Amino acid sequence: MLFEGVNQIADIYVNGQWVGQHKGGYTQFNFEITPYIGYDRKNIIAIKVDNRHNKDIPPLSADFTFWGGIYRDVFLVQTNDLHFNNSNYASDGVFITTPKVAKDKASVNIRSLVTNQSATKRPIKMTYSIVDQQGQTIITANKQVNIEKKETKEIVMNHIEIKSPKLWSPQSPYLYTAITQIIDVKTGSTLDESVLPLGFRWFEFTADKGFFLNGQHLKLIGTNRHQDYLRMGNALPDEMHIRDIKLLKKMGANFLRIAHYPQDPTILEMCDKLGIIASVEIPIIDKITETQAFTDNCLYMAREMINQNFNHPSVIIWAYMNEVLLRPPFKKDKEKHVKYLHHVTQLAQKIEDVIRTEDPSRYTMIPNHALLIPITVQNSLKYP
Repeated sequence: MLFEGVNQIADIYVNGQWVGQHKGGYTQFNFEITPYIGYDRKNIIAIKVDNRHNKDIPPLSADFTFWGGIYRDVFLVQTNDLHFNNSNYASDGVFITTPKVAKDKASVNIRSLVTNQSATKRPIKMTYSIVDQQGQTIITANKQVNIEKKETKEIVMNHIEIKSPKLWSPQSPYLYTAITQIIDVKTGSTLDESVLPLGFRWFEFTADKGFFLNGQHLKLIGTNRHQDYLRMGNALPDEMHIRDIKLLKKMGANFLRIAHYPQDPTILEMCDKLGIIASVEIPIIDKITETQAFTDNCLYMAREMINQNFNHPSVIIWAYMNEVLLRPPFKKDKEKHVKYLHHVTQLAQKIEDVIRTEDPSRYTMIPNHALLIPITVQNSLKYP
């Protein structure tokens, strides 16, 4: 079962048996329920949701409403016994990078996690196709591998070369399609297929001149966005999300800060299609809790955010700690305040390290409305 969003602690039961628990209200999660299903009877699936304040789960406070319940889509996902691994932080199990992009050529790397849940070793063929917007396949590649029984294997195809790629930008958000298939060598049947957007772009920030996309200076103009509406809360149909991104494009914007938490998958899908550059962040807001449980939940959310949104060409920034010192709990106690600042710094460094490990290709950001973190603490953070 795949849940796109449940706020904020969800316990899953099938036929009275506890399957698992997820903490955090803004990222996707899934659970394998096959062992709990009866095939000769009616099955009962129950979801227990708790949205009470929890000191170990961000956000602790904010300037938006903390809704509760199952508020995004829920899916039953059926797979063959050999398939892309969707248990990796509820990701696609396929990760695309474009390490070299220029006007004359680009290279594509595709990393796949493939799971064999059968009781035998299986020979498979991985096929890779890049398709343009006219539906024409411009390049294919394949490789054959063996997967042991009960194994999850990482399979990498590097250096798929694309000549004279059409570049992705706000002015021309050209999207290719990357199709990755698992083929049964013995039968020739397709066991699983991944279809993902592929946009070719390169970008950088400089301290003196700002942002550059595809070698051209670009002034970023845009907004923040929250996911709720008057008299509707945050359980919105996809059409409402689509409407917001279309309005953003219509008003001349080219950037969206998805604040202050990962939102419905439709948002980034539309940013890809319409050419809206985006940042995504985990919901550490105003303050932290100095516990190991809080740290663990933050790091897990960061991994979820990145793995679930990895393949969107619109995303250029992973963010965390929005105005994290807006409400420091020990401001009147200097000793505790200094200790708290260092805890904030230590947590920031741990999150930074996780993000750089999961995705070294994008930038990171800590959003603040003022110079709230003392220079001595800022200077202790280590960036590449």
